[in-house]
Amino acid sequence: MKAKSENNGEVQREHGDHSSRSRPSILRRAFSSAFGLQPSALFRALALALPVAFLALFFLYPLATILWLGLAGSGAGLAALADGYYWRVLWFTTWQAALSTALTLLAALPAAFVFARYTFPGKSLLRALAGVPFVLPTVVVAAAFGALLGPRGALNTLLQALLRLDQPPIQIGNTLALVLIAHVF
Repeated sequence: MKAKSENNGEVQREHGDHSSRSRPSILRRAFSSAFGLQPSALFRALALALPVAFLALFFLYPLATILWLGLAGSGAGLAALADGYYWRVLWFTTWQAALSTALTLLAALPAAFVFARYTFPGKSLLRALAGVPFVLPTVVVAAAFGALLGPRGALNTLLQALLRLDQPPIQIGNTLALVLIAHVF
């Protein structure tokens, strides 16, 4: 393709020019012969190597160190696995996590379906409130649950007054129910 220059009417080639731009530069040739890679391939290799190195340094190395010190260190190590107490704790943790997940799905999936399919008054407000648990600090959530569900919490005080009870009707402090409520929240 040819185009006339506005300066003096010379004909210049836009494409197909075999100037130094189309030939590999000395630096590029030296680089590819030194590393055996084209710059684009080297860039891809570095783009992959840097995150892998970061993960290895800040995730895998500390994890391997913790495992090594926990299993081979001066602590209980592998001998702890012979104790039934640790197996019960491991089983409770696994069971409680599975139950928390199931309850969360039972609450979240129908809500997500309703939010996706229907329009109703207050939908924007409810959607905004659904994000609150993700931005509140854990300490604030724990204090709120204590103020609401504790033995002298707002809900127990209200129920005691309405039902004329001597003892608080909701006593879930330090129980599995409280852990599940907190996880589902």
